Amino acid sequence: MAGLGGGGAGGPPPEPADDGKMIDLSEKISKSETYARNEASNFPHTNLFIGDSRLGCKSDADEQLIVHIAFNEPVK
Repeated sequence: MAGLGGGGAGGPPPEPADDGKMIDLSEKISKSETYARNEASNFPHTNLFIGDSRLGCKSDADEQLIVHIAFNEPVK
């Protein structure tokens, strides 16, 4: 079965095995491309990246908040 699994000449590198462990994705987030729709001005989505768990992100209109998080590379 030649050609399967990647990593060959000119092919993509093989994907690491999924060991089920959680990893910190904060370094892979593109903060300049991340946004929230209908966020309250006093609770913006940027609070999520400060590192203070007392701060949060809230909607200015209802119970729902749409958050778009962009990454610098593919994540799974």
